[in-house]
Amino acid sequence: MHSVTQRIRPYLDLGEHVLWSGRPRQGIVFRDGDALLIPFGIFFGTAGISAIGKGGTADHKPILGAMAAAIGLYLVLVRFFLDAYHRSKLVYAITDRRAIMFDHSRRTSVTWVELKSLQNPQLIEYDKGHGTIHFGPIPAQHKLRMHAAMGEHPMFFQIENARKVYEILRKAMEGAR
Repeated sequence: MHSVTQRIRPYLDLGEHVLWSGRPRQGIVFRDGDALLIPFGIFFGTAGISAIGKGGTADHKPILGAMAAAIGLYLVLVRFFLDAYHRSKLVYAITDRRAIMFDHSRRTSVTWVELKSLQNPQLIEYDKGHGTIHFGPIPAQHKLRMHAAMGEHPMFFQIENARKVYEILRKAMEGAR
């Protein structure tokens, strides 16, 4: 937590105190929607490879086959590594005033939600104490998200000790009002 807190400190307002800081789950993360996306990707990939292999007289078949194979490869493999890389660059914090999300993947991007205006954050708990805190309505398609950055509203994606962090957030919200 100390190295994470040190990365956050330059972005804090005068007198603002960090109550919690952390990162999303690291490495490859499977989601519920993968039960649909992985078979779909395998289908696309094999159909694409089959179209390339058959060749044929139509000039567009190899191109369409390569595109389908690329989509299949992305759905089955590439997106997991891109998502893991992106999550490795995310840092989250709760202060006495804000919930803050730092994205260091390309250039530093800082997003925050003022605690005094935050309404009904929602916690979704997963296995081993991990969970996601949403700072807005949970979209119906949240299970099909392909990586941690997708979504209309800020969130703390797949954090450790999610219930404890949620309680810290609720107490900080009460103190900010």
